[in-house]
Amino acid sequence: MPKAPNQKYKLFYILELLRSESDEKHPVTMPQIISYLKQNGIHAERKSVYSDMEALQILGYDVVCQKNPAGYFAVMRKWLLYGCPETPEEMAKIIKRSMAAIPDDLPPVPDELFI
Repeated sequence: MPKAPNQKYKLFYILELLRSESDEKHPVTMPQIISYLKQNGIHAERKSVYSDMEALQILGYDVVCQKNPAGYFAVMRKWLLYGCPETPEEMAKIIKRSMAAIPDDLPPVPDELFI
């Protein structure tokens, strides 16, 4: 059971940081990860973050630890996210394409729902 209210969101915060602030040329370091979590009200120690990185890998995220420059980054691939679109625009395109499979006698989807 989480010790602090935000503790249960730790994996999500780590993934958010890796997605938004890191890449192969700009990995985030362990102190940066711990500092980011602290800014979001989550206490974390180095050992627990190592376990979280392993958990993200088990869940299917390609989290890479490199030595030079030292740090972590996430390789984000569309297929890695089980085919989920990465942006609202991509989701709108998928929905519009799927509309062809809906029978004509159903009411139309309002255009306001599409971006």
